[in-house]
Amino acid sequence: MPTMGSRYIIALALLAAPIGITALAQLPSGAESTSDLAQPATDRVTTPSTPKDMGSLERCGCKLISATSFREPEACRLKERPSLIGLEGYLKTGDREVDKKAPPWRISELKQSGPEKWDGFLGQRTAKTRVRVEAQVDDSSPSKVRLKVTDTANTGSPAFWIRLQDFDPVPWWQCPADKAVQHSAILVRPKPAARPVTIEGRWINKTPPKRLWCWTWVSKVGVYCDPAPSKDAGMSDTWIFQPDEVQIEY
Repeated sequence: MPTMGSRYIIALALLAAPIGITALAQLPSGAESTSDLAQPATDRVTTPSTPKDMGSLERCGCKLISATSFREPEACRLKERPSLIGLEGYLKTGDREVDKKAPPWRISELKQSGPEKWDGFLGQRTAKTRVRVEAQVDDSSPSKVRLKVTDTANTGSPAFWIRLQDFDPVPWWQCPADKAVQHSAILVRPKPAARPVTIEGRWINKTPPKRLWCWTWVSKVGVYCDPAPSKDAGMSDTWIFQPDEVQIEY
Protein backbone atom coordinates (compact mmCIF):
# COMPACT_ATOMS: atom_id res chain seq x y z
CA MET A 1 0.00 0.00 0.00
CA PRO A 2 1.51 3.40 -1.01
CA THR A 3 2.65 5.59 1.84
CA MET A 4 1.78 9.26 2.15
CA GLY A 5 5.26 10.25 0.87
CA SER A 6 5.07 8.10 -2.27
CA ARG A 7 1.56 9.36 -3.09
CA TYR A 8 2.85 12.95 -2.84
CA ILE A 9 5.70 12.24 -5.34
CA ILE A 10 3.32 10.59 -7.83
CA ALA A 11 0.97 13.58 -7.64
CA LEU A 12 3.80 16.00 -8.42
CA ALA A 13 4.85 13.91 -11.43
CA LEU A 14 1.33 13.90 -12.83
CA LEU A 15 1.09 17.68 -12.48
CA ALA A 16 4.46 18.27 -14.13
CA ALA A 17 3.75 16.15 -17.23
CA PRO A 18 1.16 18.49 -18.85
CA ILE A 19 3.40 21.48 -18.18
CA GLY A 20 6.29 19.79 -20.01
CA ILE A 21 4.09 18.85 -22.97
CA THR A 22 2.74 22.41 -23.19
CA ALA A 23 6.25 23.89 -23.13
CA LEU A 24 7.41 21.64 -25.97
CA ALA A 25 4.38 22.57 -28.05
CA GLN A 26 5.22 26.25 -27.66
CA LEU A 27 8.80 25.97 -28.98
CA PRO A 28 9.36 28.13 -32.11
CA SER A 29 9.26 26.12 -35.31
CA GLY A 30 12.89 27.02 -36.11
CA ALA A 31 14.29 26.13 -32.65
CA GLU A 32 17.08 23.58 -32.58
CA SER A 33 16.48 20.37 -30.72
CA THR A 34 19.02 18.89 -28.30
CA SER A 35 20.11 16.44 -30.98
CA ASP A 36 20.74 19.32 -33.42
CA LEU A 37 22.88 21.19 -30.92
CA ALA A 38 24.90 18.06 -30.34
CA GLN A 39 26.07 18.03 -33.97
CA PRO A 40 29.74 19.03 -34.47
CA ALA A 41 30.13 22.76 -35.17
CA THR A 42 32.20 22.01 -38.26
CA ASP A 43 29.09 20.64 -39.97
CA ARG A 44 27.57 24.11 -39.91
CA VAL A 45 30.64 26.14 -40.88
CA THR A 46 31.05 27.18 -44.50
CA THR A 47 34.66 27.51 -45.57
CA PRO A 48 35.55 30.46 -47.84
CA SER A 49 35.26 29.54 -51.49
CA THR A 50 36.92 30.95 -54.57
CA PRO A 51 34.55 33.27 -56.49
CA LYS A 52 34.17 31.92 -60.02
CA ASP A 53 34.70 35.28 -61.71
CA MET A 54 37.97 36.29 -60.03
CA GLY A 55 39.78 36.35 -63.39
CA SER A 56 37.02 38.11 -65.30
CA LEU A 57 37.80 41.30 -67.20
CA GLU A 58 34.81 42.74 -65.34
CA ARG A 59 37.22 42.90 -62.38
CA CYS A 60 39.63 45.20 -64.23
CA GLY A 61 40.89 47.70 -61.67
CA CYS A 62 40.01 45.48 -58.66
CA LYS A 63 42.96 44.99 -56.32
CA LEU A 64 43.16 41.42 -55.01
CA ILE A 65 45.28 42.33 -51.98
CA SER A 66 42.62 44.75 -50.69
CA ALA A 67 39.54 42.94 -51.99
CA THR A 68 37.71 43.11 -48.64
CA SER A 69 38.58 46.75 -47.91
CA PHE A 70 35.77 49.30 -47.71
CA ARG A 71 38.00 51.60 -49.77
CA GLU A 72 37.53 49.34 -52.78
CA PRO A 73 34.67 50.14 -55.19
CA GLU A 74 31.50 48.20 -54.40
CA ALA A 75 31.80 46.21 -57.64
CA CYS A 76 35.25 45.01 -56.53
CA ARG A 77 34.64 44.37 -52.84
CA LEU A 78 34.41 40.79 -51.51
CA LYS A 79 32.64 39.90 -48.26
CA GLU A 80 35.51 37.73 -47.05
CA ARG A 81 39.06 36.88 -48.00
CA PRO A 82 38.72 34.13 -50.60
CA SER A 83 40.54 30.85 -50.80
CA LEU A 84 42.73 31.06 -53.90
CA ILE A 85 43.68 27.38 -53.99
CA GLY A 86 43.05 26.01 -57.48
CA LEU A 87 42.76 29.49 -59.00
CA GLU A 88 44.84 30.31 -62.08
CA GLY A 89 46.30 33.74 -62.69
CA TYR A 90 49.47 35.61 -63.60
CA LEU A 91 52.73 36.63 -62.00
CA LYS A 92 53.39 40.34 -61.68
CA THR A 93 55.84 42.65 -59.95
CA GLY A 94 55.49 45.89 -58.10
CA ASP A 95 59.24 46.41 -57.77
CA ARG A 96 59.98 49.83 -59.28
CA GLU A 97 63.64 49.00 -60.00
CA VAL A 98 62.74 45.74 -61.76
CA ASP A 99 59.86 47.26 -63.71
CA LYS A 100 62.00 50.07 -65.09
CA LYS A 101 64.24 47.54 -66.84
CA ALA A 102 63.49 46.18 -70.29
CA PRO A 103 60.82 43.46 -70.29
CA PRO A 104 60.17 40.73 -69.52
CA TRP A 105 60.27 41.68 -65.83
CA ARG A 106 61.52 39.05 -63.40
CA ILE A 107 59.47 38.15 -60.35
CA SER A 108 60.53 38.08 -56.71
CA GLU A 109 60.28 34.57 -55.24
CA LEU A 110 60.38 33.44 -51.62
CA LYS A 111 62.51 30.88 -49.81
CA GLN A 112 61.78 29.76 -46.25
CA SER A 113 64.91 30.03 -44.10
CA GLY A 114 63.34 29.54 -40.67
CA PRO A 115 60.09 28.61 -38.89
CA GLU A 116 58.65 32.06 -39.59
CA LYS A 117 61.37 33.53 -41.79
CA TRP A 118 60.97 33.98 -45.54
CA ASP A 119 63.64 35.57 -47.73
CA GLY A 120 62.92 37.18 -51.09
CA PHE A 121 65.14 36.83 -54.14
CA LEU A 122 64.87 37.73 -57.81
CA GLY A 123 63.88 34.51 -59.57
CA GLN A 124 63.88 33.48 -63.21
CA ARG A 125 60.11 33.61 -63.68
CA THR A 126 58.71 36.65 -65.43
CA ALA A 127 55.61 38.82 -65.30
CA LYS A 128 52.53 37.52 -67.15
CA THR A 129 53.57 33.87 -66.60
CA ARG A 130 50.37 31.90 -66.02
CA VAL A 131 50.40 29.95 -62.76
CA ARG A 132 48.07 27.87 -60.61
CA VAL A 133 47.79 28.32 -56.84
CA GLU A 134 48.53 25.04 -55.01
CA ALA A 135 48.68 26.30 -51.41
CA GLN A 136 47.89 29.46 -49.49
CA VAL A 137 49.46 30.48 -46.18
CA ASP A 138 47.48 33.21 -44.43
CA ASP A 139 49.06 35.53 -41.92
CA SER A 140 47.98 38.51 -39.88
CA SER A 141 47.41 40.72 -42.93
CA PRO A 142 46.93 40.31 -46.70
CA SER A 143 50.38 41.82 -47.31
CA LYS A 144 51.90 38.80 -45.56
CA VAL A 145 49.92 36.09 -47.40
CA ARG A 146 52.14 33.63 -49.28
CA LEU A 147 51.13 31.48 -52.23
CA LYS A 148 52.66 28.27 -53.52
CA VAL A 149 52.22 28.21 -57.30
CA THR A 150 53.16 26.12 -60.33
CA ASP A 151 53.79 27.20 -63.90
CA THR A 152 50.84 25.91 -65.94
CA ALA A 153 52.88 25.86 -69.16
CA ASN A 154 55.66 23.68 -67.72
CA THR A 155 54.03 20.50 -66.48
CA GLY A 156 56.14 18.80 -63.86
CA SER A 157 58.17 21.91 -62.98
CA PRO A 158 58.67 22.42 -59.23
CA ALA A 159 56.31 24.67 -57.32
CA PHE A 160 57.63 27.92 -55.86
CA TRP A 161 56.49 30.52 -53.33
CA ILE A 162 55.51 34.14 -53.99
CA ARG A 163 53.78 36.97 -52.14
CA LEU A 164 50.09 37.61 -52.71
CA GLN A 165 50.87 41.01 -54.23
CA ASP A 166 52.88 39.30 -56.99
CA PHE A 167 49.84 37.33 -58.21
CA ASP A 168 46.74 38.49 -60.07
CA PRO A 169 43.91 36.43 -61.60
CA VAL A 170 43.02 39.29 -63.99
CA PRO A 171 44.97 39.63 -67.29
CA TRP A 172 45.47 43.33 -66.63
CA TRP A 173 47.18 44.12 -69.95
CA GLN A 174 43.80 43.48 -71.62
CA CYS A 175 42.17 46.18 -69.46
CA PRO A 176 41.98 49.92 -70.26
CA ALA A 177 45.16 51.68 -69.16
CA ASP A 178 43.51 53.46 -66.21
CA LYS A 179 42.33 50.07 -64.87
CA ALA A 180 45.52 48.18 -65.77
CA VAL A 181 47.72 50.38 -63.58
CA GLN A 182 45.58 49.39 -60.59
CA HIS A 183 47.07 45.90 -61.02
CA SER A 184 50.62 46.48 -62.22
CA ALA A 185 52.96 48.94 -63.83
CA ILE A 186 52.62 48.79 -67.63
CA LEU A 187 54.60 49.69 -70.74
CA VAL A 188 52.59 51.59 -73.35
CA ARG A 189 52.94 52.99 -76.85
CA PRO A 190 51.36 56.43 -77.45
CA LYS A 191 48.80 56.53 -80.23
CA PRO A 192 49.37 59.00 -83.11
CA ALA A 193 46.65 61.43 -82.03
CA ALA A 194 47.70 61.47 -78.36
CA ARG A 195 48.14 64.90 -76.72
CA PRO A 196 49.89 64.35 -73.38
CA VAL A 197 50.19 67.06 -70.76
CA THR A 198 52.66 67.93 -68.01
CA ILE A 199 51.96 67.64 -64.30
CA GLU A 200 50.94 71.32 -64.44
CA GLY A 201 48.39 70.62 -67.17
CA ARG A 202 50.28 72.15 -70.12
CA TRP A 203 50.47 70.46 -73.53
CA ILE A 204 53.70 68.58 -74.20
CA ASN A 205 54.88 69.56 -77.69
CA LYS A 206 57.82 67.16 -77.85
CA THR A 207 57.72 64.02 -79.95
CA PRO A 208 56.60 61.29 -77.54
CA PRO A 209 58.93 58.36 -76.87
CA LYS A 210 58.11 55.12 -78.65
CA ARG A 211 57.37 53.52 -75.30
CA LEU A 212 56.53 54.84 -71.83
CA TRP A 213 56.38 53.29 -68.37
CA CYS A 214 53.08 54.03 -66.60
CA TRP A 215 52.42 53.44 -62.93
CA THR A 216 49.25 55.17 -61.73
CA TRP A 217 45.95 56.79 -62.66
CA VAL A 218 44.49 59.94 -61.13
CA SER A 219 40.77 60.42 -61.66
CA LYS A 220 39.87 63.35 -63.95
CA VAL A 221 43.57 63.89 -64.70
CA GLY A 222 44.97 60.89 -66.56
CA VAL A 223 47.49 58.04 -66.61
CA TYR A 224 50.90 59.02 -65.25
CA CYS A 225 53.83 57.80 -67.37
CA ASP A 226 57.61 58.23 -67.58
CA PRO A 227 59.92 57.76 -70.56
CA ALA A 228 61.09 54.14 -70.31
CA PRO A 229 63.42 52.73 -69.16
CA SER A 230 64.59 55.87 -67.31
CA LYS A 231 64.97 55.14 -63.59
CA ASP A 232 65.63 58.71 -62.49
CA ALA A 233 62.64 60.46 -63.99
CA GLY A 234 61.07 62.98 -61.63
CA MET A 235 57.54 64.35 -61.60
CA SER A 236 58.69 67.15 -63.93
CA ASP A 237 59.35 64.48 -66.59
CA THR A 238 55.93 62.87 -66.20
CA TRP A 239 53.75 62.56 -69.29
CA ILE A 240 50.03 62.35 -68.56
CA PHE A 241 47.75 60.62 -71.08
CA GLN A 242 44.08 59.81 -71.28
CA PRO A 243 43.41 56.03 -71.18
CA ASP A 244 42.37 55.85 -74.84
CA GLU A 245 45.55 57.64 -75.99
CA VAL A 246 47.88 54.73 -75.25
CA GLN A 247 48.21 51.10 -76.32
CA ILE A 248 49.48 48.64 -73.73
CA GLU A 249 52.47 46.61 -74.95
CA TYR A 250 53.47 44.86 -71.70
